[in-house]
Amino acid sequence: MFIEKDHEYTIQFLVDGKVFYESKQTYETPIVPPAENPTKETADGIQYTFAGWEGYEEGMVVTDDVTFTAVFNESPVDDGSGSTWIIVAVVVIIAILVALFLYKKFH
Repeated sequence: MFIEKDHEYTIQFLVDGKVFYESKQTYETPIVPPAENPTKETADGIQYTFAGWEGYEEGMVVTDDVTFTAVFNESPVDDGSGSTWIIVAVVVIIAILVALFLYKKFH
């Protein structure tokens, strides 16, 4: 005879299709995500920040086998090159001011 409370269900948390964390739990026990959040390496100038587990909601309980997938937010890596235009603008302004000063002085 099948008794749901005695049956173990597989709970999986995946990152990029690979098992990050897996547990076997019995019917109606609370589903608890892994204690540590997954990380993902920066690649091609994109930084990844863990945003949560797709499909997981706090307070969920086991009723069947279930799989949750890691969701990451993407953002460009700030390599500091964004401030380069400010330096160029300051240099151009200084050059214009020096040119105006020299023009007025000798004309």
